[in-house]
Amino acid sequence: KGDGIRIAIIDNGFEVNHPDLKEAVVAGAGYFKQQGSTALFVDSLSQYPNSKHGTFCAGIALARADNERGGCGIANQSDFLPIAALPDQVGSQATLARAIAYAADPSKENVNVAGADIIACSLGPNV
Repeated sequence: KGDGIRIAIIDNGFEVNHPDLKEAVVAGAGYFKQQGSTALFVDSLSQYPNSKHGTFCAGIALARADNERGGCGIANQSDFLPIAALPDQVGSQATLARAIAYAADPSKENVNVAGADIIACSLGPNV
């Protein structure tokens, strides 16, 4: 069921306070905010990009069981490291590469938390 496993999912955003996910979110969750031609990493859940797509993808893996919500993820005891990197479902490959590097080793963006054991992305044709 994923106990002790940290799963990073990279998408355009997540509902980080969703009842099925909020207990799974761990320190280090953040997002890449576009500033001109540069993407800055924001280590915060404040003003976090929201997306039904990212939330759905996270729920498949991480939705908590036995909370009377009607479903559960396949690794429902895992920790969740959400990383928003693709605003409006379009983004640069450089930002995506930074998001993957961050998921593996958050110290690359000066964040002192453990990296993910599993990294997942659900990408369409726009990346």
